[in-house]
Formats: sequence, C-alpha cells, structure tokens
Amino acid sequence: MKKKFTRRKRGAAALLFGAFISTGLFIWAVRVELFFSPNSVTMLLDQEERHNNAPLSGSTQSINRFYSKLRKLDKITPNFNSDTKKLELTVASSSDPSKKEEVVFFEEIESRFLTPLLPYARAEKLSEFDSFNLMLAEYARNGVSLSRQHSNKVLGSFHGGRDFFDPFAQEYNYKEGIIGPNENVTPKRMSIINNCLSPGLWEINAQDSVGEMYHGWFSMPKDQYFSMIRVNNDLKVSDLKLRFALRYNKNAEVLLELERLRKEIKTLYAGKAQLASNKVIGSYSSQDSRRKVQRQFFNIKRDGEIINAKYFSDLRSGDIFELYAFIPPGIYSTEKLQTITYNPDWQEIEIREVQPLTQFKGNQSQFDDMGYIELVLYSSDRSHAFIIGNIPIALLVMQEDYDIPALGVGVLPASEPIERRYLRFKEGPSPHYAYMARIKEGKFYGVNNHEYGIEQIYLRPFEKEGSPFLRITFVSYERIMDVLEVEVPLNELVFDRIRLASNNYRRPLFRTYLDSNIL
Repeated sequence: MKKKFTRRKRGAAALLFGAFISTGLFIWAVRVELFFSPNSVTMLLDQEERHNNAPLSGSTQSINRFYSKLRKLDKITPNFNSDTKKLELTVASSSDPSKKEEVVFFEEIESRFLTPLLPYARAEKLSEFDSFNLMLAEYARNGVSLSRQHSNKVLGSFHGGRDFFDPFAQEYNYKEGIIGPNENVTPKRMSIINNCLSPGLWEINAQDSVGEMYHGWFSMPKDQYFSMIRVNNDLKVSDLKLRFALRYNKNAEVLLELERLRKEIKTLYAGKAQLASNKVIGSYSSQDSRRKVQRQFFNIKRDGEIINAKYFSDLRSGDIFELYAFIPPGIYSTEKLQTITYNPDWQEIEIREVQPLTQFKGNQSQFDDMGYIELVLYSSDRSHAFIIGNIPIALLVMQEDYDIPALGVGVLPASEPIERRYLRFKEGPSPHYAYMARIKEGKFYGVNNHEYGIEQIYLRPFEKEGSPFLRITFVSYERIMDVLEVEVPLNELVFDRIRLASNNYRRPLFRTYLDSNIL
C-alpha cells in the first residue's frame, strides 16, 4: 500500500533535499579547496619522447591525445584514510582555481589494490625476506582502471565536477570528411598506476574507446604512501625503515624463506628442459609486448654489431638484446638503452606438489581442489635457478597462458580493470611466487631479477606430436619482448592432472571481465 505523502512530509522532504544539496555543494567546494593543502602536488603532463608527433609509448594512442580538456588539470591532492584503507584523489587546475567545475574526483579506491603486499604470515617487524619481497613488488608496475560513476563504494570510481564531462559529446569531430580531435570527449575509463621506477612515483591516464587520451605523472606524498603500505600489511615500522626496505638494491642476495610461502608435499617430476629454438624472435606473450615489438623497441647485437636473427636458434650465448630504456618519470628513451645478455643455459627442472601458505583472503578458493605445484628450473652448472610456485593446476591449462606479471610473491598485473582486481582478491587462487636465485651450499638466495633483464614469466602446457610439454617463456625488462623460452617434457603423473583441468576449464571472471563501454 502506498503511503499518503502529506504536505507536511513534502515540506520536510523539500527542506531535507535542500539541505542535502547545499551541504553537497559545500562539501564539493571544500574538496576542491583541498587541492591547495600541503599534500597537493604537481602533475607533469605528456612527458614522453615524441616520434612523428606521437608519444613513444607502449599504449595505443587516441587522436584526442594532447587535445583533451583534461590537460587543464595539473594539480592533484591525494587523501588516504587509514581507517577505511581507501584512497581518494582530487585532480584540478592550478592556473584558474576559480573554475571549480574543472575537477575530477577519484573515490573509494581500495589502496591495497595499488601497494606492495606481503600475502603470507609474518611478524609486525620486517625481516630481510619481507623487505626483499616489498622491493620486488615496488619495482613492478601496478595499475587499475576505473569507470565513470558518481559513486561506487565497492569498486571505486571517478567523476567530474559540475558539467565538466559532457556525456553526449562525440568521440571525435567530423568535418568535411576529415576526422579530428574533440577536446570535450568524455573518457570511458581512467587509470591510477603505481609506477615501477621509484617509491611514490605514480601516474594517472584516461582512455576513450580507442586509446590513451591523457597521461600525467605525480609524486604521492611519502607519508601517505608509507601509511598505505603499513596499514595494508599490518606492519609497525617507521617511515625510515620502509624507505630502506623499498630502496632499489641491485646487489640483493637474500635467503629465500620458501617454507613461509608453501609446504612441500612430494616431487612429481625431474627431467631436462630444452630450448624452444624454433621460436621467432620478436614474438610476444601479451598485447603490451606486441605494440613494443611492432614499434621496434629492440635490437640484437653480436660483437657490437646489429644482427638480423629470425629464430632463437640463430642466437649464441652472449648475444645482446638492446632495448629502449625506461627512465624517470616513467617514459621510454631511444637515447638510453638497456641491455640483456642472452643465456640459453637452463636445462634441468623439478616439479613438486605444494600446499600454499599465501593468501589475499581467508576463505578457500574454487581453484584449490586440483592442487598447486612448484617449478624449479636450474642452470646447467646448478649455480642459479628460477623458482616458480603456488601455481594452481586448475588454471594451468592448454587453453591459455598462466602469467606471472612480475617476480616476487603475489605481485599483481601491471594494468587491469579494477573489477578484475576486486574479483582476483575475492575469488582467485592463492597468490603465486617467482624468484631468480643464486644457489649456495644447497640454499636459494633471491637476487634482483631486474638486473638480469627478466620481468615476467608465462606458463603454457601443450602437446607436440602426441607428447605433453610445458612451455616456460621469460619476458624482458619492461615487458618489451620474449627473451627466452624452454619446453619441458611432462610425465603422465603431471599431465593427467593438467588434462583434467583443461577439460573442466571455464575462464574465471577475473580473467575475462571487459567494460562494454570500450569494446
């Protein structure tokens, strides 16, 4: 039954609504004024090198890049709430603060989605192993994209000031048969990225339906950043100790306390790996790599001269991959180059069944039932190894790659929709780990993999001429290209499980979610 809406109730409702509106406008105005708080920092826009008037970038660029009215926004005020563990950002214009409608708000963002995490049992103080894991996570790119909504307390969102975004604006201007940029286009998604170059260096970008239309870099205030890391990891350490833990240690050599990440159950396989010599140089494991390869971000040299090698079988140990360097504030350089020495000398492998001790959450996952494995790939002289563990067999399938976005433990993808990240934490498997290690007296000591030019690992089981194999692909610094691939023959004990997982596989939503606004 509908309740009678009396005049008195209408009057009260009008009064309440008026109070809400006036309070809302007051809060909105105050939030813009926060831009001039001590935590306000400058946004550096469009820092990339340009080639043919286009930025040197691994991202697809929109025709609206360099024209969007978002470029008026060059000041940012972060606000981290340590009680809710959520982050808010206010981005506005420093040139004309009287225009309070020229502002974008990022709200209700789970800060744990963007900070280094230690997803395993630990003390409130940092051990050397904990500090090593924080460092590896810090120097891995970590970003999420958000949708435009006025409010979303679960996933977070962004929205503009009054009338700043025109929802009816066309994506491009079209005049006399020529497509041109439209400065008023509304972004479909905006991203927040924790940059991989130094602690506290962050980025914001915006995308229309084609590509990137705005990009800025800023420094997260250190007190807020360290507070995020402390709160999300239940740590009781000072800013000074966190700063020390997060420093880039090129000579790191830390005993890997793998027993804190998993329990060994049994060995499933021990054998020889073989080089994938017929792999084409310049092939790629991700769309990110594809764009960089196609834009020729690399050369290969032998004895100081560029060589035209087509397959990995054409390479010799000691050949040099020469890649565009990634330099502050987070851009590619054609002048500075990063080099990686080709080393195909990885021959022996062990596969173990393990029980994970890592977690993003307390409840069990649907991916636990088929068990988890650990791979150890050794150099032929057993002086070094790659250790890759807590890999859920339920997701190690023939249909698609299992990706390790960066070495460390529980390191998150370089970029993904925040919807995927939320689901990854809520429904995903136990966090995996991966390390490059030096072996001394039978013990593994983690080293800084960035110094060896390795950033990502992809795993993919497959069959060749009726025999089962596991392909392990190593991707270079800055995800530019594949630099090594080995194939591991599998026994039936391992492959029977993988075959069953492949037969039962349904892609989880944290791998498949797409925003239909940008399709």
